[in-house]
Amino acid sequence: SVEDVQAAFGEVGASCKSCHTEFRAKND
Repeated sequence: SVEDVQAAFGEVGASCKSCHTEFRAKND
């Protein structure tokens, strides 16, 4: 369902954002 997709996407988005933040911090 749409709710399932939004919930899964929200989890992936949160983990991707934290990983991306760490990646940028290492490169600064």
